[in-house]
Amino acid sequence: EHHLAIVSSQGRSDEEPESLAQARSWLESQRDWTLFADPGVHQQLGLVYRRLGMRASQEQNLEAASAWMERAEAQLRRALELLPAFPQAALPLTDLLNLRQGWPEVEQVLTGLLELPPSRVPPAMRAEVHWKLGHVIQRQERLPEAEQQFRSALEISPDWLPAALPLTDILLERNAWDEAEAILASFLEQLPADDPNRNEVMRRLELLRQYRGR
Repeated sequence: EHHLAIVSSQGRSDEEPESLAQARSWLESQRDWTLFADPGVHQQLGLVYRRLGMRASQEQNLEAASAWMERAEAQLRRALELLPAFPQAALPLTDLLNLRQGWPEVEQVLTGLLELPPSRVPPAMRAEVHWKLGHVIQRQERLPEAEQQFRSALEISPDWLPAALPLTDILLERNAWDEAEAILASFLEQLPADDPNRNEVMRRLELLRQYRGR
């Protein structure tokens, strides 16, 4: 359980190397013991390999980073083979695919997650899926579809700034100045004075108002 707790701390890449090594060793032993049949072990092992890849990348060891990321992708794919549309494996897989611009597959995986029932993809995760899908569609320059994905994310999580900012970018692209300004002004009112995102929202709002001559 200690090793799984290490892996489950989302979004961190600053763990002690010894802790990651311990988690990797334990998970690999479980993978071998279960004859490669436990999707959860493969998913957790994929996350460990990804973190090792992130650490290698931070250390400018690009060859090692690439090798770890390939191993991470293989483990996450194996988890999905054993348990199709496994959200906890599918989402980190899309992050890896984005690194090499595998956008059609990312879109396919994310669209598949949205087809799952709410019991499999809870609201916060569903909002994240819409947000990720919005970004990958935006990269393919399909802005109306991307706009709808960001709106869907905000319908689920109205106070989620990461979905609001790309939405305002798209609104500005099609000269929907009033709505973009209203969204930014609303978030500026909501954010506490010490929120690190407040300056970015204020900067965007001031630039928009200057552009409009206000």
